[in-house]
Order: sequence, then structure tokens, then C-alpha cells
Amino acid sequence: MRPHVFRRGSISLLSILLVGSVLRQASATALVAVKTPTEVVIGADSLAIISFPGSGPRRIPFCKIRRIGSIVFALSSNLDQLAATDFYEFSIAEQAVSSSHSVAQAVDAFAARIQGPLHRALVASRKSAPDAYRRVIESGQALTIIFAGYEKSMPVACSLTYLVEPDAKLTLHTDRSYSCHPNRKSEVFFSAPTDAMVRNFKSNPDSFKRTPVAESIRNYISIAIAEKPDLVGPPIVIIRIDKSGIHWVDMGACAGFDLQNP
Repeated sequence: MRPHVFRRGSISLLSILLVGSVLRQASATALVAVKTPTEVVIGADSLAIISFPGSGPRRIPFCKIRRIGSIVFALSSNLDQLAATDFYEFSIAEQAVSSSHSVAQAVDAFAARIQGPLHRALVASRKSAPDAYRRVIESGQALTIIFAGYEKSMPVACSLTYLVEPDAKLTLHTDRSYSCHPNRKSEVFFSAPTDAMVRNFKSNPDSFKRTPVAESIRNYISIAIAEKPDLVGPPIVIIRIDKSGIHWVDMGACAGFDLQNP
């Protein structure tokens, strides 16, 4: 299923399936990003369900938003990390951001680094991680990442989504959903929205204009937690990027993942 965009005036609603992964992780990521003419605000839940060899699943808090220098990214994938492959998506993203001076450069650096490891993990998952493989084939998506920053006195946010063709080669297609250059457009990004989140947005399309952005994001993620507590859970993490810098509104599970000077 390809990402799809709903437009209402200058606001776009993007629905993307994002499932975070660390080691045999199964969890849905409720992530909301809002870009206004003056700022970008991103929020996410922090639930991860980890299965270690020889033990049952364990619910742990996991940071799904990272800040390195002047760039923030939020990432999740439908694939588990496999010991037999070099697919370590968060490490690859961190390396890409650390070697870049702009959001556009970070996107290009990540795209150059992730394609091979992602495809190798996808092929390997057919046998070694069939549940993860099934998630990818059913959703049509292997990985999505959102990058954000503040450049040339304007906010910037863009994303990459890796779509999978269920053919013999498991062909990957890249969809760059937003402009990676600074602009004054207003956009609302919903990742893996629950039914209740979609209903709420459709009945209140101007909610992000009437309520402070961080508060609105918290409300939407709370809706997801209430609807799917087995897959989405606290603490809620929120970060803001504006002309004065990067500010954690609620750091939650992301303490230790804030690299101000890489």
C-alpha cells in the first residue's frame, strides 16, 4: 500500500505505515509531525516490544526520534534487525546525519547507505524473520524516515519511504514524499494513524490551528495509545525545531539520544 495524501487547503495529511524495530521488535509507531511557516514539531509514542532469544516478549520504552546537531529524524521500519545482515537502520541514519550539513544532504546520504542493507535484510527475512517479512509484503512498505531542521530562516521537513514490489527480486522503490528544501508551507504528517486518529482529524481539520501544536500532537498520540494500547504506548516524546534552535518539549524515552555536538 503506497503512502497516500489527503489535502485540505494548505494542509496535507500523509498516512504512512511505520513499525519500529530494534531486535525482534514488534510495535506500531504513532508519529505526528507538523510543519508551520515558523516551526516543525514532531511527536511519537515510545513503546517497543522486544523478544530476545530464549525469552518471551518484553515491553520497553524506546526512543523513536533522534536529534544530531541541527537535524532531527524519526525512523521506523517493518523489518527486524537481523544478526546475519548489516541492517542497522538507526545507526545508518545517525551516520548520514553526522556527515551532512543540511536536511537535503542527510536524506541523500541516508539513501546512499540504506539501500543495500535494507534489501539484504528483506531477502534474509523470508526465512529468518517470516513475521517481519509478512508485515512488509502486506503493507508494501519496508521503511520510512522523516528528517527535519531549520535552514535559511525557514523550517524544513521531508521523508523517504521504501516501497517493496512482491516480485522474485523484492524490488525496492523510493518515494520522497516532501520537499527537502526550506519553505513556508504548512503540512501535517500522520504516521500509522489509527482509525480514531483519522476520524478525529477529518472532523477537526483545523485542530492544529486552534490548539498549540505540541498540545494537539499530544492529543492525537494519546488517542492512538487509547485505541491500541497493545501496540502504542507512553511516554509521549515531543520535539520542536524553530529559529531559536531545537527544543525537547517532552524528552521521555529519548534522554541520551540528544547529540547536540556530533
